[in-house]
Parts: sequence; C-alpha cells; structure tokens
Amino acid sequence: MKSSNRKLLQRYALLIGAVIITVALYYLFDDHIDLLLDESTDGKVICTFIDVGQGDSTLITYQDCAILIDAGDEDAWPAIRKVFRAHKIQKIDLLVATHPHADHIGSMDDVLKNIPVDKIAMSCATPDTLAFERLLDAIDASDVSTIFPSSGDVLTYDGIMLQILHPNSDAAYDNLNNYSLVIRLVTPYGTALFTGDAETSAENEILTTGHDVNVDVLKVGHHGSSTSTSASFLEASAPQYSVIHVGIDNDYGHPSNKVL
Repeated sequence: MKSSNRKLLQRYALLIGAVIITVALYYLFDDHIDLLLDESTDGKVICTFIDVGQGDSTLITYQDCAILIDAGDEDAWPAIRKVFRAHKIQKIDLLVATHPHADHIGSMDDVLKNIPVDKIAMSCATPDTLAFERLLDAIDASDVSTIFPSSGDVLTYDGIMLQILHPNSDAAYDNLNNYSLVIRLVTPYGTALFTGDAETSAENEILTTGHDVNVDVLKVGHHGSSTSTSASFLEASAPQYSVIHVGIDNDYGHPSNKVL
C-alpha cells in the first residue's frame, strides 16, 4: 500500500461508499477499508471490507492465507479485482458464499473464473436463481472443492480459525437469509464475526446453542436491517468495532435507525 493514498484514522465513525464502520485503527481507501486486528512480528491479520454497493464482500489476509467472504452483486468483480491487486492476491484459499442471494454471490463466478480458488464453503440452501446457477456452472468448470459446513465445524488456516456458528445441519429455515453461514474468525490477535444476512431468529438459535459470539469486530447482519442484530445478540457479541455493508440511498432504508 502506498502511503500517499491512505489515511490513518482513530476512533471515527463514517460512511464511505458502501461501508459504515466504527473502529480504532484502519486504513481508508476510495474503494475499501483495511481493518487491522493487530500487528505482530509474524504478520498482520487484515479484514478488508470492499465497497460493492448494496452487497457484502470481505477479504481476510494473514501471512500467505487469503479468504474471501461473499462477492457482492454481478457488478462487483472490478472492485474485488482492484482489492486483490492492491493486496497482491494470487490465490484464494477459501471462498465463502454465506448464502445464495445475488448481492452476496453475484460476482462469485467471476472470482472463480479469474483467480485460483482452493476451496469454496457454501450454505446448504439451493434456490433456483440465475446468480446461483452461474455460481454452480463456475464451480463445475473449475477445480475447486466444495464443502457445506454447519454449526460446530471449525476450519483452520495458517494459525487462524473459522468457527461455524450457523446454520444447523438438520434444520429448515423460513427464508434464505437464515441459511446464512455465520462465521467467527479467531486469530492470535483478535476476533471477528461475519453474519451474512442472518436474522434475529437465527441469532437466537446461535445464542441458545451456546456458541461464543464475543468478538472485537462485528460485521453487522443484513446490511443493518431491523430484521437482524437484536439487542441480545449485540450484547452477547459486545464488539468494540462494527461494520455495515450498505449502498448509499438504497431502496431498503438500510441501515435502520433501530440498529444504529
């Protein structure tokens, strides 16, 4: 990263492009935000929240490991590619499709077509949509292996863990949002929670199951919709910092005043 095009800020809340964030330390660019969980002698854990408008896409990097959670809508690939180039990403170790809504998987086929991906993690929902069909076609055309993790599973990469808190493997949910993979990132330097579009009923299930949701950073659920981020879930997670992926002047009224 070039020092000439970055700003170092401390304890400041802002809206940039499509990301609202309140953090202690981050690097601000015109199309993404790099949030440092901590610096260490053996590298940095960086969560990069990519401006993809009304959608989600987050890159996690640590040492030689790169994990991409969601890929925005069908127009998001140029923004994602720009971030890959900025971080010199040559390969994705894990690609995560939290759930098959178009604003989360819309450009995932472009990711698979343009950069080597070792593994893709998906929820078990299988809707009949164009975005999902494009993703399945891209998976079939690539060498990527596919997994369907569920509550209680743990994925480990280069000393960091991804704890799967949701969904339950044998449950049926009322809508696609509640099939979202909810992932707690655990590193030696900090923790983060990625909730997809999971709504309050899914949050309550996570709390009832007894999962540890306490984290340093919370990716607020469903773009700050009032359907997610209940008071009890927020109290249990107790994040120091929070991030909302949201499109400016979107048609949904996100984020809701209740959540803010």
